[in-house]
Amino acid sequence: MFGKRDPVCGARVRRKDYSLEYEGKIYYFDSLACKTTFQENPHRFIKGGDKEGGFFGKLASHAEEVPRSCHEIKR
Repeated sequence: MFGKRDPVCGARVRRKDYSLEYEGKIYYFDSLACKTTFQENPHRFIKGGDKEGGFFGKLASHAEEVPRSCHEIKR
């Protein structure tokens, strides 16, 4: 098991199939949908971004706005 967390959905990433380097850091994703979503607006998902501290900050402060699945973000 690889064990990194997907910054978009928070799922544990088990394989290194989907990765992206952004501002000197490598991010890993559980699906192509999550990687694409991150690429479109990375600050939405990283701590200190233009949202409330990325996905987990948003989850804590605005739970009603968080999609049930990372793949619903694209809809």
